[in-house]
Amino acid sequence: MHPGQGAPANLREGSRHHGCPDESWTTARVRDVIGRHLGIWYHSDHVRKLLHALGFTPQMPDGRAAERNEFRIASWKEQVAPELKKL
Repeated sequence: MHPGQGAPANLREGSRHHGCPDESWTTARVRDVIGRHLGIWYHSDHVRKLLHALGFTPQMPDGRAAERNEFRIASWKEQVAPELKKL
């Protein structure tokens, strides 16, 4: 996060932009980004309250791969799965 920029803009840059291994934001990750960029180290519970005050809400990932190919899955279910059941 850069001084003068709002937190929502920095969060929209994505967690990978800030050095995280994936795109999910956790309060601990937000806390670390604030600490590294602004030199202010909040407790994670306080970060959660700040995020809530800014309108952010907890989100659960859907658990599906971004590369998921629905056509190939349907084809597998139609062609391969029945053959496996025969075994």
